[in-house]
Amino acid sequence: MEEAWRTAHANPYYRRTMRYGGERIMPFLQDAGLVGGPGLPLWRKAYLLQQPRRSSVNSPSSACH
Repeated sequence: MEEAWRTAHANPYYRRTMRYGGERIMPFLQDAGLVGGPGLPLWRKAYLLQQPRRSSVNSPSSACH
Protein backbone atom coordinates (compact mmCIF):
# COMPACT_ATOMS: atom_id res chain seq x y z
CA MET A 1 0.00 0.00 0.00
CA GLU A 2 2.78 2.43 0.89
CA GLU A 3 4.63 1.61 -2.33
CA ALA A 4 1.49 2.34 -4.34
CA TRP A 5 1.13 5.73 -2.61
CA ARG A 6 4.75 6.63 -3.36
CA THR A 7 4.39 5.53 -6.96
CA ALA A 8 1.23 7.58 -7.48
CA HIS A 9 2.71 10.69 -5.91
CA ALA A 10 5.84 10.41 -8.03
CA ASN A 11 3.72 10.28 -11.19
CA PRO A 12 3.43 13.70 -12.92
CA TYR A 13 0.09 12.66 -14.48
CA TYR A 14 -1.37 12.03 -11.01
CA ARG A 15 -0.19 15.48 -9.92
CA ARG A 16 -1.75 17.13 -12.97
CA THR A 17 -5.00 15.25 -12.43
CA MET A 18 -5.18 16.44 -8.83
CA ARG A 19 -4.44 20.01 -9.87
CA TYR A 20 -7.07 19.80 -12.62
CA GLY A 21 -9.61 18.55 -10.09
CA GLY A 22 -9.01 21.61 -7.93
CA GLU A 23 -9.02 24.21 -10.72
CA ARG A 24 -12.55 25.41 -10.06
CA ILE A 25 -12.56 25.33 -6.26
CA MET A 26 -9.10 26.78 -5.56
CA PRO A 27 -9.83 30.32 -6.84
CA PHE A 28 -12.95 30.39 -4.65
CA LEU A 29 -11.00 29.21 -1.61
CA GLN A 30 -8.25 31.76 -2.30
CA ASP A 31 -10.81 34.58 -2.60
CA ALA A 32 -12.33 33.46 0.70
CA GLY A 33 -8.88 33.67 2.33
CA LEU A 34 -8.71 29.95 3.04
CA VAL A 35 -5.50 29.30 1.10
CA GLY A 36 -2.25 30.64 2.44
CA GLY A 37 -0.32 31.05 5.62
CA PRO A 38 0.66 27.94 7.54
CA GLY A 39 -1.65 25.70 5.45
CA LEU A 40 0.00 26.60 2.14
CA PRO A 41 2.47 23.66 2.21
CA LEU A 42 -0.47 21.28 2.66
CA TRP A 43 -2.25 22.63 -0.41
CA ARG A 44 0.96 22.18 -2.38
CA LYS A 45 1.53 18.68 -1.01
CA ALA A 46 -1.99 17.79 -2.18
CA TYR A 47 -0.97 19.06 -5.66
CA LEU A 48 -3.79 21.60 -5.62
CA LEU A 49 -1.25 24.41 -6.00
CA GLN A 50 1.86 24.37 -8.14
CA GLN A 51 5.19 24.28 -6.41
CA PRO A 52 6.98 27.62 -6.59
CA ARG A 53 9.57 27.69 -9.33
CA ARG A 54 13.15 28.01 -8.22
CA SER A 55 15.13 30.71 -9.90
CA SER A 56 18.06 29.49 -11.93
CA VAL A 57 20.75 31.95 -10.93
CA ASN A 58 23.54 29.95 -12.56
CA SER A 59 21.68 28.79 -15.63
CA PRO A 60 23.09 29.74 -19.04
CA SER A 61 19.87 31.53 -20.04
CA SER A 62 20.18 33.94 -17.10
CA ALA A 63 23.82 34.82 -17.74
CA CYS A 64 24.61 38.28 -19.04
CA HIS A 65 26.19 38.31 -22.49
